[in-house]
Amino acid sequence: MRVHQIRLDTQTVSGAFPLTFLDGMTNVYRNVQNVIVRIGPVVESAHSLLVNCHYDTVPDSPGTSKSKSTNDIIYSSKLSAGSSSKKNNNDSLLAPTYIFAVLIALFLLIYGFVMLIEKQLPQPLLLKNEAKYPGRFIAERAYNHLVNLTSLELQENLEEERLSLNAIYSSLSLMLTYIGSVMIPVMWLFSLSIFTVLREKTRLRANAPGILLNFFLFTTVPFLLCSYLIYCVYLLIIPIMGRSGSGNHAEEVVAFITTTIFSLLFNLLAPLILYVRSPKKILSLLSTGFLISVLLLVLTPLGFPYSGEISSPTPQRYMVMHVDRVYFSKENTVRERKSGLWLIDLDVNSPKTIENLLGDGLRLVNEETECSRELYCGLPYYLPVYSFIFQTHWIEDRTYTPLDVPLDLKLTYKHVEYSDGKKQTSDGRKPYSDEKSDADANNPSVGRERNATTAETESLNDEKADATRHSPARNATKGTTIKLSFALNGTDHVNIIASPYPGVELVRWSFLDGPPLKSKSQFRGRDTYYVFSTCASNLQTYHFWMEFFVPEKAFVDFGKAFDSVGGGKGGQADDRIYGGDIVDMAVAAHHVHGEKQMTKPLAAFFNKLPEWTVSTGWRLDFAWNKNGYVYHTRLDTTAQIPLATLQRTGDNILPLLLNLVNSKQLIAVHEYSEGSLIYFDFVGIFFVCITSTNTVLMCLTTLSIVLVGVYINAGSVRDALKTGYGRVLLRVIAFIIVNYLLCLLVNLAIAFALTKVNRAMAWYGSHIWLLFLYVIPTLVTSCVNILYFSHRHLSGFLLSRRVTEPSCFTPG
Repeated sequence: MRVHQIRLDTQTVSGAFPLTFLDGMTNVYRNVQNVIVRIGPVVESAHSLLVNCHYDTVPDSPGTSKSKSTNDIIYSSKLSAGSSSKKNNNDSLLAPTYIFAVLIALFLLIYGFVMLIEKQLPQPLLLKNEAKYPGRFIAERAYNHLVNLTSLELQENLEEERLSLNAIYSSLSLMLTYIGSVMIPVMWLFSLSIFTVLREKTRLRANAPGILLNFFLFTTVPFLLCSYLIYCVYLLIIPIMGRSGSGNHAEEVVAFITTTIFSLLFNLLAPLILYVRSPKKILSLLSTGFLISVLLLVLTPLGFPYSGEISSPTPQRYMVMHVDRVYFSKENTVRERKSGLWLIDLDVNSPKTIENLLGDGLRLVNEETECSRELYCGLPYYLPVYSFIFQTHWIEDRTYTPLDVPLDLKLTYKHVEYSDGKKQTSDGRKPYSDEKSDADANNPSVGRERNATTAETESLNDEKADATRHSPARNATKGTTIKLSFALNGTDHVNIIASPYPGVELVRWSFLDGPPLKSKSQFRGRDTYYVFSTCASNLQTYHFWMEFFVPEKAFVDFGKAFDSVGGGKGGQADDRIYGGDIVDMAVAAHHVHGEKQMTKPLAAFFNKLPEWTVSTGWRLDFAWNKNGYVYHTRLDTTAQIPLATLQRTGDNILPLLLNLVNSKQLIAVHEYSEGSLIYFDFVGIFFVCITSTNTVLMCLTTLSIVLVGVYINAGSVRDALKTGYGRVLLRVIAFIIVNYLLCLLVNLAIAFALTKVNRAMAWYGSHIWLLFLYVIPTLVTSCVNILYFSHRHLSGFLLSRRVTEPSCFTPG
């Protein structure tokens, strides 16, 4: 008897959407395919559960998606192979691209979203995006973490319906993650408040060793929690420092982060130095360890940050492009040609570590000359990252080598409309429609995507939502509207960069409804607009238009205006018509795959690189996961994945899916909606739901305990210090601020010195260097400050041997 219905749907979409991350860009995609598989009962239902698995694949990387796609196969086969029907399970395979869920034909039937993150994350991601889907709940789960994985954990040794012990850790981690940033102060305040209450009401008041022992006892859990979170922060930050650009001072950034974290943490632990008989010996020992580590780092190769070992790779990344640069004049003639290798420096040590391989032709791209003369320095940035990857190097070919990269941008049409209603065109054709470009008219799916994207654009730019149809500048100022239409032929990955001249405003374009998104990077103080265009299949000439508004004060001659964009002579002289330059434009075509991706000079350069480097041509990506060192590199293979990851996938997710699809809350979701919710299975026993109300109750309970502890302890502190409690509190706050600034000053000086002697990023290969270079100096500085502060302001209270109550541990 048939109990399941499996429906396959494919979708080809084209559209565009604005992205404000990096420097800001408009992403245009054409003919991209999605595959949706729906598993459900034979009897149709009105609701579905969407499970989305996404994997990244990039050029020069093996792409773990081919192996990890068994993720989908495992739990899909489990859901479909059973003898009982599952209600409304939906498995979405969105590996080809990121496409909006609103395009799925089943969207109106979907009331739950589960995002599976098939990466070795240290903890689940935070719940997010609930506002995008009102009335629908979203759960994100990162699985197969916090579990001991061995070579014995194989698929054949597991029962099909076995509930993994991993579910316990996953459930607890989800709960703690939902509480989020509130969890850290809650743990500290709760522990220290209980300690304060017990100290006041028990015999601990007169027992200094007992106070210290109980202090360590009550702070162990929050301290371990903070240590784990700090470890997670470094798992995120340190790999990113290897691809964040050479001009962004990675050493100083890590020093700042370390100081911020540990100076606050040591505010609770540094007062223990007051109970040491010989503080100078402790501080001398710590300082000696710091000095020895610095000497080892500077004088030996122990601090070399990079490694190519397969077991624990920490490679240095290099992105190199073989570039053919052609510059055109306003008269549409070639004014300069050059070709060469473009080295994009992804960390502070680039290219110092391989200078002996580069020869004499290497030179730094000059910011003052090239970047001020040419748009985006005249270089084909794959993504708009100029604001933080602005320091690059260029190795020019001995002789100019034209590359076989098809690229042709033509101005096909120009339409001018004056403020008095008169119109003039360069070729007499009917102007393009304001609603769609000619490329849109041939693709009916674009309209749906554009409408969906327009709503998102307007939500991001509420104040400018009406600018699409009625520009304030055009309504308030008399002037001329100029529409330029272009035909672009190139590869399937093309960048379009435009920068209007001063006084000229880009008000509309065909890529997207709504005001064009400005890039954060400027060219000569002018706004720039970055468009990233990709085509997945059926590559054809791409037509687009841009509409500019020119104020009346700039009107001169029309013939010059057309010349300024390379259109040749046209029109009659008219003193009302704008005649200055309109826009600077740059286009770049990339061969990111196929036979033409690699040229002989580029391949020869890659062959020279040492084994502790990883290189890629034409591709730039910024993402992270637990093994962020190899992410999107040739080392990103299944060998870096724990053996049990794939087989755990189906078993861990199965209880969650079964409870979700059998829950009544999926059927009547609006009746159960309580804001942000997390649903997950707890060891297969019951279904857990956490709401924001529960979090508020936890915070109120903790706050009540803290207030009781402060009230009980305030009187004794005031009597012992013989001064007001508020005055002491102000002194403590002042100490925390001053201590942080001094620790930051010390660590920034260390980071600056290491960078100057070319010993930056030693912690990239081994995190232990962070302990010796920045954590120990922070601890020493904090201890010295607390000794000075206590001697100067609290000597009558904290340093007296007669005091039996060390109130420096009070949470207040």
